[in-house]
Amino acid sequence: MEVSSTPFNFRGVKVPDPKTALTPEAVKKQYFTPEHLELGYVLEGKDAKPGMQYAWINPPYIDAVNGTLEWDEYEE
Repeated sequence: MEVSSTPFNFRGVKVPDPKTALTPEAVKKQYFTPEHLELGYVLEGKDAKPGMQYAWINPPYIDAVNGTLEWDEYEE
């Protein structure tokens, strides 16, 4: 059995500073809106009582620096 690896070359790669990330409040205000969510019924608890919940419609990733939605390639 043979194992080999190639180290990553990080020269010239700029990693975003966490200080530039949007606040959770800014993200909530921008993306937790009716056009991104759907209301559905669920069964809650051990007694299976009916309830309601909001769920993302095709959940995206949110770029923490610029706030753009990044869709999973399998969800498109």
